[in-house]
Amino acid sequence: MEPNIEENTIILPSAYFGSLEYWKLMVSKSLVFIDRHESFRKQTIRNRTHILTPNGIQILSIPLQHWKNNTPLKDIKICYAESWQIKHWRSIVSAYNNSPYFEFYKDYFWPFYEKEKFRYLIDHNEEIQRVLLKITKSDKQILYSNQPIEIKQENDFRENLSKKENILFEFKDYTHVFDTKVHQVGKLSIIDLLCNQGLDAVYFLKSN
Repeated sequence: MEPNIEENTIILPSAYFGSLEYWKLMVSKSLVFIDRHESFRKQTIRNRTHILTPNGIQILSIPLQHWKNNTPLKDIKICYAESWQIKHWRSIVSAYNNSPYFEFYKDYFWPFYEKEKFRYLIDHNEEIQRVLLKITKSDKQILYSNQPIEIKQENDFRENLSKKENILFEFKDYTHVFDTKVHQVGKLSIIDLLCNQGLDAVYFLKSN
């Protein structure tokens, strides 16, 4: 049975941390549905996040085991053949170690990079989301579908968040560690906003 999509409900994809655009949508509605059964889409926020470095935006991408077209997201497995966790964590530390709030959040982030913890991407992302909701002190209700969600309407953002060229919101810029100009602030990872704005991150998302 498909979820009852009401006015204060939104459909989002699973995300590796998620962008500012993703989290603005997340905080805008009281009920969020995430489709575990959608066909996996490569090169999207489902296994990618964007951090800001002295050289500009760096993409952190979780490597995946071989998968076929139309494989459901719930069946996508993480590949640990290469030491991507070490590389991702080093990149995050290098980018945010001198940010105002990295010390407050690093112990929340580090466990995702210390060992082979999750077999499936969806489980990895769900745990990250749980931690982020705890950090932001959110009582957001998130439901995970037990079958594909076919409904496509204005509050379904699975497709919009999958397109690189889509700009869903014009965000004001904020102070970053580096004097690096950001063309699309909304594409940055929520990591960037938290490390630079702390708990003001939620206010920033709601006010923009």
